[in-house]
Amino acid sequence: MSVANHDCDVDRVLRELGNTADMVAGSLVFAGVKGVRCEHANCPVAVYLRTKFPGHEFEVSNSRVQIDGLGRAVVPIAVGEFVTMFDTEEFPELEAR
Repeated sequence: MSVANHDCDVDRVLRELGNTADMVAGSLVFAGVKGVRCEHANCPVAVYLRTKFPGHEFEVSNSRVQIDGLGRAVVPIAVGEFVTMFDTEEFPELEAR
């Protein structure tokens, strides 16, 4: 599948995580993923996306997702807020140790 096709699919998957940062965190806990703070390629959202799109790499910031180093998708507000909060020590249950 092309990067362009993944943009739409990634957008849908991200929106399905929830409408608030807390809902996103709950969805990620339910999915059983954990991540590393301040590491765009290893945050819980990037880990989750790799489970949904095996064989692809993701880097997630609070505003964009880079797909395979090429394509980009805009991060929904709730996911962006989650990323910011996770990187500033919120949601310790999602931190890989």
